[in-house]
Amino acid sequence: MLNVVYLVIFVLGNNGVTSQAIPQANMQQCQINARIYNTGKDNGILPNRRSGSEATQLAQCIVGVMQK
Repeated sequence: MLNVVYLVIFVLGNNGVTSQAIPQANMQQCQINARIYNTGKDNGILPNRRSGSEATQLAQCIVGVMQK
């Protein structure tokens, strides 16, 4: 088992929640990448072109394990 830092991106909208976990090189790089998602264009608010509603985007760094 390998210790891994994951950047987890959550998108919350009227139709539910989705998430994606992306392995990162280390915690420092993960925090830099998370800052980009959390404070990016329009402060994390994403327009939904299909329904006209908005979704909120949030990124968080977590430590996990991955099998070799």
